[in-house]
Amino acid sequence: MLLRFPCPQCNTEIELDATRANADVACPSCSESVAPPPPQIGPSVTLGNFLIERRLGEGAMGDVFLALQLSMDRLVALKVLPQALTREARIIARFRREVRMSARLEHPNIVTAFEAGEDFGHHFLAMTYVEGENLGALLERDGAMDEKKAMQIGRQITEALRYAWDEHQMLHRDVKPTNIMVEASGRARLMDLGISICLNEAQSTLTSAGMVVGTPHYMSPEQIRGEELDWRADSYSLGATLYHLVTGGTPFKGTGSVEVISQHLNNPVVPARERRTSLSVGLSLLLERMMAKDRGHRHRSWDDLLRDFDLVLAGKRPPLAPIHTAPTAGSVQASPAATRKKDPAATTAPAPEPTKERVPPVIDFHPRRPTRLTRRRVLIGLSLVILVVCLAIAIWRAWVNMNKQDEGPASTHGVLEPGRAAEPPETAGPGGADGPA
Repeated sequence: MLLRFPCPQCNTEIELDATRANADVACPSCSESVAPPPPQIGPSVTLGNFLIERRLGEGAMGDVFLALQLSMDRLVALKVLPQALTREARIIARFRREVRMSARLEHPNIVTAFEAGEDFGHHFLAMTYVEGENLGALLERDGAMDEKKAMQIGRQITEALRYAWDEHQMLHRDVKPTNIMVEASGRARLMDLGISICLNEAQSTLTSAGMVVGTPHYMSPEQIRGEELDWRADSYSLGATLYHLVTGGTPFKGTGSVEVISQHLNNPVVPARERRTSLSVGLSLLLERMMAKDRGHRHRSWDDLLRDFDLVLAGKRPPLAPIHTAPTAGSVQASPAATRKKDPAATTAPAPEPTKERVPPVIDFHPRRPTRLTRRRVLIGLSLVILVVCLAIAIWRAWVNMNKQDEGPASTHGVLEPGRAAEPPETAGPGGADGPA
């Protein structure tokens, strides 16, 4: 670790190894005795092979600086880890192993980490410098993002995650807005792939045993439960990230991590369209499927998810989600790359008899609400039914009245009332009907 500082007398720049910073040195120009500043990470300090120029950002997982890689004469992003996270040898060993794995990734939407080292007790990570801003900062400054822009970013990150899983069986396990950089051109880059989880685990050992590792607002239920993970955990976290981008808020809110985690495990997510009515139905359906509690109800593959992204970007609705069996606990779904690389000569057992595949039922997570046109048709149908009933009643009454008119007034001539004897007819005499004149 090299320190650079000016001489207070002649302003000559002095370069000094940090191990000699506890004693005064003579200025090579004016020979005056100069007290070196205490060794601190910052501008003009050379850490390993990297000359720090300025600070880019800071967070719980370390400070990030813009630095010049002296051997390659190129600018890099240099993350210096907090010393409290690097005290255990096993954590540092795993961290460096993850960096070596990450260095193999070559994808336009991934920020590649290519070197990890230590100098004067400071552990650092060098990665590709991206001139842009992370989504967390964009959300804090501008609020909810335009739907199309968010979908384009989400599709690029999906491509990056697919490449990492299908080609290298690597998971990110901490997809969130602050781990996604966006360049001025609009290209999205995923940071800390496979690395941030090491730092999260290191931080958890400093707090409490058994603490879940990850960022609670974006973690999948299976990651919270500590189950073995596959690519669908990253898909869930990406869905939660997109939900935050388009609605301006996280899927679940709470006063603490425990409350948020409980909601991820038990509560259905509020449809994004109910949070922001201008969002398309297709996007709302897509996010709910990505964040299904049961990973068996999520997409079947990264390609399946990319197809739905394209449908929503084209203004269409994604199809309903078929139920398929999730892998049992302790198993990990094989990637297409792993299937392709399998040696066919290693399998000698005869192929099983083909069985008739059962067509899986379909889950409709989102029953469609009646549209205005559907409600109008229902009202018209009810009106017609009422009109027909009234007309039938009117016809029946008219028919009854006609029958009464045809019968005429009732006549009692010659009809005996029950229990009354017949009387002889009276004959009217010349004096009238009451008797003889």
